[in-house]
Amino acid sequence: MLRSFRGIDENRRPMNQSVRAAIFDLDGLLLDTERLYDEVFREYIVLRTGAPMEEKAFLAMRAQMFGASPLVNANRLHALIGINEPGECFLEWRKPRITEMLPKARLLPGAESLVRILARKKVPMAIATSSDRGFYTLKTGSHREFFSLFGNHIVTSDDVYNTKPEPDLFLMAAAHLSIPPRTCLVFEDAPSGVEAALRAGMRVVAVPHPQLDRSLVARADEVLDTLEQFDPARWNLFSQNASV
Repeated sequence: MLRSFRGIDENRRPMNQSVRAAIFDLDGLLLDTERLYDEVFREYIVLRTGAPMEEKAFLAMRAQMFGASPLVNANRLHALIGINEPGECFLEWRKPRITEMLPKARLLPGAESLVRILARKKVPMAIATSSDRGFYTLKTGSHREFFSLFGNHIVTSDDVYNTKPEPDLFLMAAAHLSIPPRTCLVFEDAPSGVEAALRAGMRVVAVPHPQLDRSLVARADEVLDTLEQFDPARWNLFSQNASV
């Protein structure tokens, strides 16, 4: 059933550094899907324009896309390359390519070790992704044992009315875990995801893509280069779980 949530004023977020649960984004945070999306965008641009986009312009375009919905990005792409067609045309074209490529997505550095240690320590965990359930299954199919560590605590765009930057995905994930939002720590790579976490009244660690201007995630509580740098002790993550 679709759910709609109302976030809290970010200025009223509690300042306690201790957290009890971890909520993870998927694309660009746990899975290296952005590299695959780059390939599809480049192929499409050459097909439709006859030449590759200048690299600086391509990187600037991609930096705007992290965390946005597929349709928003498709419309942005068409506007930038001068195609007067709805974004749905690109999404339909890319479907067979992306269906073939996404199962090849690799885990990003630090993702597996961090999630496994949190699982061993019995820290409640969930995934909150703007992907729909079908694409979530496609992307994670090659890593089923790893993603089984999250149990049934998977929230996708099929489960809420509003996706990021609205807080709905994260608030539903907290509800899945029966953990108050104020004690949840979100891991995100995109500005829209950071904003969604803040609106949910949660703490947030940003791990931005190397192409992204880090000032766009500056409101996060912590900004890292990779998940390998995350220190659970800083957040009292283990000590807050009685079952540890």
